[in-house]
Amino acid sequence: MQVIPATPAGKLHGTGDSAATRSTPTRTWKKHVFAMTRAKLPIVTGPAQFPNKPFISRELRLTYEALRRAIQERFLNTHGVSYRHWAYLRVLWETDGMTQSSLSKAAARVGSNTVAIVNGMVKAGYVKRVPSESDRRTIHIFLTPEGRALRTRLHPKGRSVEEVALADIPPKHVTILRDTLKRMRANLGE
Repeated sequence: MQVIPATPAGKLHGTGDSAATRSTPTRTWKKHVFAMTRAKLPIVTGPAQFPNKPFISRELRLTYEALRRAIQERFLNTHGVSYRHWAYLRVLWETDGMTQSSLSKAAARVGSNTVAIVNGMVKAGYVKRVPSESDRRTIHIFLTPEGRALRTRLHPKGRSVEEVALADIPPKHVTILRDTLKRMRANLGE
């Protein structure tokens, strides 16, 4: 396997040309290479290191989907809360009154999705928008009494789903898993 290191933004590997001025039949491929160089990630070429094993990303996605389904089916449905609201509620339970952009970052969600999700949470009566006193353009998101009360009913059930998922896994392996996931995010520039 050969790893080609990332190059300065705008340069293609092995050429002095920029992607914008290059016109060849492989332009689509070169756009991909250009995008990868801008991300400062190395480009891996050659045969895969583990050709017969599933991608880690697939395993992570399947695990995420299983956890999401378990959380939704085991307790969110009974309380009429959507999984989309769950991530934001958990953040607000820890830090109420965040700005919408801070909430989006803390929940690790895309900003444009946050607007729609917060709209739904306002409609459901879980949160309210309050303009900042110092800057009227800034909007803070606060839990309503109903949104705050959900914590006592939902938070322990969320922990119980995690305990079921981690049953029979030694604590040292859980620690290694957490560390590995953090390192993977760091490797990807997150």
